[in-house]
Parts: sequence; C-alpha cells; structure tokens
Amino acid sequence: MAGVPSLGALPQTQFTLHQLFEQAQLEACMKLSDDSVELAQRIAAAEADKHADGMGVLQVQVEDATDKAGNLFPPVDQARSFMVPDWPCQMVPACATAEAMVEALDAGVPFLATAPEFTEQFADIPDGLAYMQRVRGHDFRQPRIAFRGGWGRPASSMLDHTMLKMVNSVQDIMDEQELALNIQIFHRPEDGLPVLPARLNWPLPDMFGGATSQAETVQLDAPIAGPGLHNKADEALSGRDEVQQSGSGVILDNATRISRRGAVTWWHLDDCGEYVYQAQPVLLGPNGLPITKLFVYAPVEAYELITQDQRKGSEEDSMVAAVDPFRCPSHWLPKDRSGQPVLPTFYIAALEAGGPPLMSAPNMPHMVITIQDCVMVEQRRLSLMCMDEVAYFAERVRRWRDPPVLYKAFSQGMSDAVYVGQRIIMPLLRRLRAAVMAGLDTLSPSERLFAQRAYLSLQALVKYRRNFAIAPELLRSLKQHLTDAAAAAPTLAQQDGRGQHLEAAQQNMRQAASGVTCLPNGQFVAYIHVAARPRWGTVRDNLGRAKVDQKLLQDAVKAGNLEALLLQMASGEDLGAADAAAAEAEEDDLFD
Repeated sequence: MAGVPSLGALPQTQFTLHQLFEQAQLEACMKLSDDSVELAQRIAAAEADKHADGMGVLQVQVEDATDKAGNLFPPVDQARSFMVPDWPCQMVPACATAEAMVEALDAGVPFLATAPEFTEQFADIPDGLAYMQRVRGHDFRQPRIAFRGGWGRPASSMLDHTMLKMVNSVQDIMDEQELALNIQIFHRPEDGLPVLPARLNWPLPDMFGGATSQAETVQLDAPIAGPGLHNKADEALSGRDEVQQSGSGVILDNATRISRRGAVTWWHLDDCGEYVYQAQPVLLGPNGLPITKLFVYAPVEAYELITQDQRKGSEEDSMVAAVDPFRCPSHWLPKDRSGQPVLPTFYIAALEAGGPPLMSAPNMPHMVITIQDCVMVEQRRLSLMCMDEVAYFAERVRRWRDPPVLYKAFSQGMSDAVYVGQRIIMPLLRRLRAAVMAGLDTLSPSERLFAQRAYLSLQALVKYRRNFAIAPELLRSLKQHLTDAAAAAPTLAQQDGRGQHLEAAQQNMRQAASGVTCLPNGQFVAYIHVAARPRWGTVRDNLGRAKVDQKLLQDAVKAGNLEALLLQMASGEDLGAADAAAAEAEEDDLFD
C-alpha cells in the first residue's frame, strides 16, 4: 500500500530508535502531534482574548518561559526539532504456539498472538472505522472527552484543558481535520455501543481465564479503598460492587479506542497491574496489513529512568517530568565513564490492521504512536497467576501524591478478606498443592511455569500483605503452605524472568531519590530537569558518588553552562573526582 510505513528493513534482532523513527516515518506523525498542541494553544489564546463583539482573535505571542527554578523552557524551534538517539530496541516476539507464549510470559515481555484462532475473530468487520460510524456514528448518548494528540507529553501540564475536546459522536472525531484526536471509550451498559472487545479470544486460559461469556459475577462486600489506598467511592471504575471473573482471569474492563493519525499516547502505566489484550479489527485493502499503531515499551524496572515522580515542583505545576526519546541528544542520556550511553532496551510492537492481537505485559512504562486513523479494541484482565504484578502496582501507588482512579477489583476487592481468601488465595493454593503432589518432573514446561507463578503470587501476597486483606488465620496457614512447598520443590521459590524484573523494580523504587535515578542494572546516575525534561550525568556504582554529580549539575544550571558540562561528561571526562574523594562512598540506606 503506497505511503504505508513498513518495518521490513529493520534488523530482526536489535535496532535503534533512530532507525525505527526513519523506517516507520514517525517524523510526520510526531509533527502532527505538535501541530495539534500548537493549534490547541492558539484556540485557548483566542478564547482568552475575545473582542467585545465576541469574535475570536488568534494572537499568540511566543515568549521565553521559565519554570519555578528559573530554568529556560526549550524554545519552540528546539521543542519541534527531532534529535533521536541510538536507543537500543528490539521487536516483541510473535508467538504462534502456547509454548512460545509461555516463554514470553516467563521473560516478562509483550507478545503478538499469531495463531489463526486469535487473528480471525473480527473477519466479519472489513473496516472498523466504517463499522463504528455506522453503529454509533451520529451520536453518543452523552458527550465524551477526547484527548488531543500531544496530551501528556514531557514538559506539558496534565491539567491543560486545551488538550481536551468534547465530542458527541464518532463522526465528530473523523470530521476533525486539524487536531489529532484520540478517544478511549470504556464500555458501560448504558452507552449502547457494541462491545467488540468481548469477542477477543484470550490465549492460555490457565493463565488468563476463559471466554468473556463464561465469566461469573462475584459480589464484593468490603468498602472501597484498600489498605493505604485512599480512593473515593465515586472515583472507582467499573460501576457496581462486583467483579467479573473467569477462572484465573479477573475481567476489569472493555474499551474501544478511536485514534486519528498523529495521536500520541505518552508514557503511562496501565491501571492496576493487569494484562491488556488488544487488536485492530480493520482490513484496509488487498495490499497487505498496514501498521496502524506502534507501541514502545520500557522495562518495568526502568520506570525511574522514563518518568521522574520525584521532580521538585511537580505538585505545584502538574508538569509531566519524563524523557522525550524523540527530542533527546545522546549527551543528555546516562553515560558510562567513557561517555557511551547506558540504556535499557525498548521493546517495539507494531499493531497491524486485521493482524495478530498484542498482549501488553503489566507495569511496563509505554507510549503509543498512531500511524493511521484506526479503531482498536482491548480487554483488561488481572491474572491471579501474577499477583506480584498487582503488589508492585500497589506499592507504586503508595508513592504517588494522589492515587489514580482505580478499578473496584483493586480498590475494593483487595480489601475484601472473603474475596481475597476464596477467590485468589484458595485457587492458587489448590494449583500449587496439585503440582507438588504430582511432582514437578511430571509436569509440562507450561504446567511448571503456572505452578511457579502460583507460588510467587502467593509469596507476593504475604510479602506485601499491607496491600491485601488476609484473615490472620489464613495468613498463618498460607505461610506454612509456602514453606512446605519450597521444601518439597525448591525450584518453585526461584524467581522467573518476570519476577526478577519486578524485584529489581521494587528495589529501584525504594532507592529512588530526588535528582538521582537508580538504573535497571542497579547503578546510579544524577539528573537535573530543564523544563521538566531530564538531563543525566555519568553512571556511578553508588549513590554517594551520584549525589556529587547532582551538585555539579545544579551548579552548572546556576552558572549557565549545563550544556557544556554534559558534553564534557559525554566526552569521557570524569568530573568532580576531588569532591567525590571527600564524599561518602557508601550507598545510603533508603529502604523502607
């Protein structure tokens, strides 16, 4: 199909973000996002500067702006210029068999489910956009909020109302020619929209549960707000005091997303440690399956590198403090003593129109770039086999100033001792006991992984029990069962790949400090924000040395020579050695 980007020229193993940017023609999409931001700002300026006759005047004066610390915001031309570093990337695996999917789960990475039973579920919908316009094109039953393409980008305010637009129909979204709009419709009984995500055929039912039609309704009795999670009752997602559960899968939500080309969903986590299974029910012609969305995933333990919750001033100005990987010269990135960047690998997933569904792994910071106008459907499920993911998310929420809007399965279900005991702990214990009694040597690789996942999930419930309501007697019994299982089958207690990522992420989170990033490899690097965009120094082996670098960065900002200092560091010059000799070299104990 003419004009449609192809990733066929990229290496099958590793490539760089710069290569992806060029091969997937991302510059045009990112510029559309920029144009959407600028137009929104102009519209807001016109609204604020109306003449007495009510006519709007588009007058936008571009001025240098500074943040609260006096740091200069990037000029417009710099903010729009692309500086894409050679950040290492690799494609997510394409899995045609259950064994391949289990291997991806074990490694803790997203994957594409390519077997025919997963790719043919929307064969009767030749064009998803036309379908949505036909079934509900002229009106929603109530207006909905659409995001403009650049909402949430680094150095923007999360409270910027100019990046939102009320729409009344699918047609409103498609008729908008100047703004890259993006709307996520979470299905509720009263909205009258067909719930296409309910068609999704989830793989690995032992891990994720069966079909949506087989789910049973489970009532919740506890009040909303799990231990330490101050969530208001009227802020809980997904309505009534009940959850839909299908075996090992707790169905959280169904959503349909309509996106215009150039819409960018910037770095975020999904809602509460769940898996998200998404597909593109659009077939746009006989010339192949065009790419409609690109997903960029960072490792779960790279959260502090991607977004910096510790940024001073963020509570006052609500600015998004995060790395912009498309406007980031290499000398701004963490570098070793020779000046070479030290970076985790991004995982890249290309969602194709009518192609295989994508399984997004929990808790991985990710962003999504829309390459073509499209409709995407998704279903969200918690897996009982991955309660360590839920525990990690709960610990992350505790460190945020305000908790997000949470699903009741999380905010209410995890504080319901009956639900936790009967619907989470007991099914996991039954699976664990059966595996131990049968002997791990008699199990298939998938069965062994599920047994290990059951053990690790139960272990997480015990270790992070402040986030879960567990009856005292059941907790004592659970601890004994885990001890007995580990004695009978020691390999159960060994962390799988996903568990290792989560443990590293938990440790990095506990060691997070303002102005210092704990990297996925356990090293430390100082950073400083300029207009909420981070600039990093040299990677160090201990926190004390990184704090010396932090002081160097702060002094450079005051002296107006930060860029020169970063270039010196990137050249391999080890600055601040004299100060470091006098500094405390031992790592500070920041653990809870």
